[in-house]
Amino acid sequence: MRNITKGLGLLLSFCMMEAVFAKEDAPENVFVVRDVEYAQVGGEPLLLDLYCTETTEGAPPLIVWFHGGDTGVGGSAVVNKAVLRLAGDGYFLVSVDCWRKDGVVYPGGVYNGKAALRWIYAHADEYGYDPEKVIVAGASFGGYLATMLGMSQGVKELEGTVGGHQEASADGICGIINFYGSSDLSGLAAESSCPEKRCDKDLAERASPLAYLTPDDPPMLIIHGDADKTVPLEQGAILSQQYQDAGLVSELMVIKNANHGGSPFESDEVYNGIFDFLEDIAPLSFMF
Repeated sequence: MRNITKGLGLLLSFCMMEAVFAKEDAPENVFVVRDVEYAQVGGEPLLLDLYCTETTEGAPPLIVWFHGGDTGVGGSAVVNKAVLRLAGDGYFLVSVDCWRKDGVVYPGGVYNGKAALRWIYAHADEYGYDPEKVIVAGASFGGYLATMLGMSQGVKELEGTVGGHQEASADGICGIINFYGSSDLSGLAAESSCPEKRCDKDLAERASPLAYLTPDDPPMLIIHGDADKTVPLEQGAILSQQYQDAGLVSELMVIKNANHGGSPFESDEVYNGIFDFLEDIAPLSFMF
C-alpha cells in the first residue's frame, strides 16, 4: 500500500469536512480542494484550488496555474486539460484566480499573483509540495501573468502589499509555461490586448515581461498558435528570441492553424511537450 503524503492527508480531511470533490474533468486519482482564500482585495476574497494525488515518496514539484482573463472572476476552476493530466501523473497543481473585477492587469493583477505565490510558499510544509520546484503556467492573461511573475523575481516594486505572509518571498520559480500570453506590450498599446486598455507607451513598457529580462531568469516554454488573432505569434517569437539571445533556455512550440485558445492547446502534442520540458527542470520521482 502506498504511503499517503502529509499533503494528501490534509486535502482528504478538508474534502470530507467541506464535501468538496474532484471535478469530473480532473483525473480520477486527483483530489481537489476548491475556493481556498489566499488574500483579500477591497473586502473581496481571492481564491485558489488545490489538486493533489497520492504519492509514493518525497514532495512533488508544484505547477501554479493562472487562468485566462476571458473566464473572469472565479476562473480558478478552468484549467487546461493537458495541465490537468500532469496532476494525474503526480505533479501538485494549484490553480489561482488573480483576475480583478475592475479588469486591471498591471500592476494589480501582478500584486495578486505575488500574493498567491507568498501564500503557496508559506503553506508548502502544510500541503507537502516542494517549494524549490515551482513552475508557473497560464493561458492568455494567465500566460502573461506567469511570465511576469517568473521574470520579475526580486523586483521589489512589483511585490505589492496584497495578502498576508509579507515575510515570505514570491521568488524561487524554476520554470515558466506561457500559453499565448503577451510579452512586449509597447507594440500593443493601442490594441485591446494592452493592460487597462488605455495605457500609454511608458506604462505598456513597464507592464511588459521583457522589461524584466535578466540573465538568471528561469527556463521557459512558450506555446502559441500561428493563427492567433488576439495576441500575435510574433509576441511569443520575440520573447523566445530575446531569451535565447540572453543565454537563457527557451522553447517555442507553434501550434498549426490554432487561434487564441481552444482544444488544439489540450492535445497529446502539447501534453508531451510540457512533460518533456518539466522532465528537464522538475522531474517527478515517481509516476502513476
